[in-house]
Amino acid sequence: MKNETFTFGSEPFNEWLAKHPDVEKLTIKGHINTDNLEDIDEQLFESSIKTLEIGTVILKDENYGTASFDDYAFSFVDDYNTPPRLFKMLVNAQYSSVYSLSDDLILSSDGKVLVHIAETDTLQIPENVKTIGLYACACYNDLEEVCFPDGLQEIGAHAFEGCNNLEYVNLPDTVLTIGDSAFCDCYLSNFDLSNNLTEIPAHCFENNNLTSFELPHSVKAIRYGAFLGNPIIKITFNQGLEIIEGNVFPALCYAKFPASMKEIAVDFYYDKSNTNIKREIPYIEVDNDNPYFWTKKGTLYKKGSDELCLDAPFCCRTRHYKEIPQLVIPANLQPKSVILKWNPSFSSFQMSGYIRLLQDFVAEDEYERFDSMNWSVWDYDKINVGDRVYWVKVGYGQIGIVGSGVVTSEPYRSEDWSGKGRITYYVDFIPDVLLNPDTVPILTCEKLQSEIPDFEWSKGHSGLVLNDEQAQKLDTLWKDFLQQHDDLFQEKMQKKSNEQVYIQK
Repeated sequence: MKNETFTFGSEPFNEWLAKHPDVEKLTIKGHINTDNLEDIDEQLFESSIKTLEIGTVILKDENYGTASFDDYAFSFVDDYNTPPRLFKMLVNAQYSSVYSLSDDLILSSDGKVLVHIAETDTLQIPENVKTIGLYACACYNDLEEVCFPDGLQEIGAHAFEGCNNLEYVNLPDTVLTIGDSAFCDCYLSNFDLSNNLTEIPAHCFENNNLTSFELPHSVKAIRYGAFLGNPIIKITFNQGLEIIEGNVFPALCYAKFPASMKEIAVDFYYDKSNTNIKREIPYIEVDNDNPYFWTKKGTLYKKGSDELCLDAPFCCRTRHYKEIPQLVIPANLQPKSVILKWNPSFSSFQMSGYIRLLQDFVAEDEYERFDSMNWSVWDYDKINVGDRVYWVKVGYGQIGIVGSGVVTSEPYRSEDWSGKGRITYYVDFIPDVLLNPDTVPILTCEKLQSEIPDFEWSKGHSGLVLNDEQAQKLDTLWKDFLQQHDDLFQEKMQKKSNEQVYIQK
């Protein structure tokens, strides 16, 4: 087998390949520019090279100098695109420095480390694989099922991140470790984990569709943000769990901890760093045999003292309408219509929080109550106080307009709700109509698309401003829809039923 070495930066890779058309084994080293990595990946897999050995390779960025592997991967994963195959080999050099290449499968030379497999709706991981590498199957948007082999021991960080059609995973008991964000941004509604797994790592199951789950008794720790972005309202933890870190269950209303529990982060149910997100304290119970904690009326204390174990500096409060300053709309401004997009599967505001918001409104004896909210907006330079907002639920289930309201602040810049560091602008708004899409009719995206076809209703950025013609059509559609269902909505408000609806009178 003809063996050669190529140093990035010495000459263009395609020119070097033209001089070495018969090379089968290649060792690479040097500084590779991130702007060229995709082209080099394509050239590599069009060549005769069958084996690649990774030497000392450093990622370089023309604007920022040295680039980190995570920053480079983020540029792909954030847009739900899988990173190049060459990058997967580079980032997994910690596991193996020599890889066998094919278009459909890339394994370490001993066959034990998988770094790439062709995307299909069902993946069969090869039997001899012990480790699924970092980013190996990231953003496989068509992936629905993975068959993991007995003998698999490790799943690397971000391995299945962004596989947003993956609804279930069943890990064999041979799996000992999972990496950070391994199943982040999927659509898991259930899982079966290895009975030899000792911890759930940071952000591992963030932004999925889990409403409940059962952890193996072997799990001793749940790390930061492991279940962030899931609509988990109530949970009882199995005996064996000892540690739970911050920002794990932001939708939680009730939790019961076992006798084995030793450490509970004061912010396990909210994001301490984000002062824009309000949270209520969940109701907590703990096993009577726990030597560290005790509870009274749902409040958690340290054993042997009255010291509180949880805090709630952002505890949600519903304000009476008289507490909100009167809106002053400049006379020379014509109010515009702003479309706020909401996908509960990925938003920091889950469906459970929305239902609690509706319950708060319905529970009151008078309907003249408001709760000021904030939302991200794309057209921040076009939006003003007094503009009309329409709140559109997208993603899965019943999708369409679930509410409307009015903008109450100028756009302002704040921390990105997703925690990914993007520049994000928000506006505050007060709703005047809120509907539960699971129990009452809504103005559907299908209807909106048929009536206003020149706007993308079911996907795209939040906070886009409609043109005048679109706004006029939408205003008529919304008024007609509310009038059509007025008797039903009024009936449910009067009954204050669980089929929540709120309309300002």
